[in-house]
Amino acid sequence: MAQINTRIGYLMDMLGISGKELALAIGTDTTAVSKWRSGQRKLKYRSKYSKRIAAYFLSEPYTFQKQRIISLLSNDGMTKENKTDDEIIEMLSVWMTVDSLEILERGALSDRQKSETPVEVYSGYAGWKQAVKIFWETVQFLPPGQKIYIGDFGDVQWDILGAESVREMVNSIKRVIEAGHKVVIIDKMTDQYKPYIVILRWLPIYLKKEVEVLYFQKDLKEFYKKSIYAVENYIAMVGMSLEEGNCENLTMLHRDSISVNFYLKMVESIATKSKRLIYTSKLTDVMKMVNLMEENFKPNQLTYMINHLPTFRNMPLHLLERILVANEVSGEKMAICLKANRKRKELRDKFNYRQIYDLDAIEKALQQEYFIDYDLSQVIGKEAKIANAFFREQLEYISKFKASEIYTLVMTSFKDLNLNIDNTEIVVQDDSIVIAWNSEYYDRRMYCKELTVVGGYFNYLKEIWNQIPLIAKNDEWTKKQLRRMLDKG
Repeated sequence: MAQINTRIGYLMDMLGISGKELALAIGTDTTAVSKWRSGQRKLKYRSKYSKRIAAYFLSEPYTFQKQRIISLLSNDGMTKENKTDDEIIEMLSVWMTVDSLEILERGALSDRQKSETPVEVYSGYAGWKQAVKIFWETVQFLPPGQKIYIGDFGDVQWDILGAESVREMVNSIKRVIEAGHKVVIIDKMTDQYKPYIVILRWLPIYLKKEVEVLYFQKDLKEFYKKSIYAVENYIAMVGMSLEEGNCENLTMLHRDSISVNFYLKMVESIATKSKRLIYTSKLTDVMKMVNLMEENFKPNQLTYMINHLPTFRNMPLHLLERILVANEVSGEKMAICLKANRKRKELRDKFNYRQIYDLDAIEKALQQEYFIDYDLSQVIGKEAKIANAFFREQLEYISKFKASEIYTLVMTSFKDLNLNIDNTEIVVQDDSIVIAWNSEYYDRRMYCKELTVVGGYFNYLKEIWNQIPLIAKNDEWTKKQLRRMLDKG
């Protein structure tokens, strides 16, 4: 597919509108549309067609994509909340017709004078922050469809930069994705790698289908203590430090195409030597997770699973069926939910499971009329409400479990463990695979088979397990807590 160089072309592709369809809708010929789309002819703001095109893009057949169009306008600072449809049409007609270079100069360079030198140099971590801010502002206003390489090889240490810098970077990447770009992230793997910190920190972008995450081993010495961010023909940011963990570093911004494409080729060469680190799949595909576990988990091997609440996978089939009926679910969706439940029970009998639930979350859910099972919601395509009576029945079922050599269930207060996982759910088996997801906020799960990552997650959950008080690992104590909570209501 040819690269999209115009905003009207990007919107047509996003909405799935052909040149012929648009020409008929606005009353012109397909040749004119084709030239606007390719950039051979510039669509003028004062043209009678600019507002017609904007109105058509925002019309009822494309209501589902309207919010995405508004996000594009918001990214360029062209719209705020509570705008009328006519005002949004007006803004979209401007957005489609303003020259990208003009926007670039107005937006990305508004807070500084345009440099006359081919290279801009920034020093220290403060300089890096300024350079990376300029980089993302520049990229945000480029024509949609760019591929952005982020080669992070150790010129700065994120622990030193702090949580605020991480949030800013995550938000910057999310904005350029919303503006129609794709991102390739290349990470450096070391034996000190702490994936449970790194991956959970970057989870909001790792779970985006527009993001590809690669890694290379630390023996690629030529790329130590450097980083390269690059977009073909437009901009490259190159950082380097004297030694790892040292704040003495330089960051350079290049804008001339010769330098930019030189560094682009360099980071692309690293990509060819790298391997895929993170894979994702939709949470709506409930059997994908089951299949991943079945294909990768080894029999009788220690496996950790951490959830805040018991899900629809851990209940009797007849109870799940009643919950689905109460949520007006039937047919294929009911069948796939029941199948996932059956398969998970089979898998539980094959592996040495240590299941960890949040005692506080269970107690809180019991005090409510109902709560939302977000995992089940993703599968059925709407909120899955678990009534209090159903949840009590599920806990009664769980209370009958007996600890064995292959299955141990514990409940403990997550707030006392100082966890870094928020509402993320994790299942991991050493030397096998790790799967992580947060169905309340994201519609995809991530999984990884790279052994350094898998081992890191396994050790992290092992540390969590070792922090759990011994009494909480006692079968009778667990039953006692469940009975206390159930009798309370």
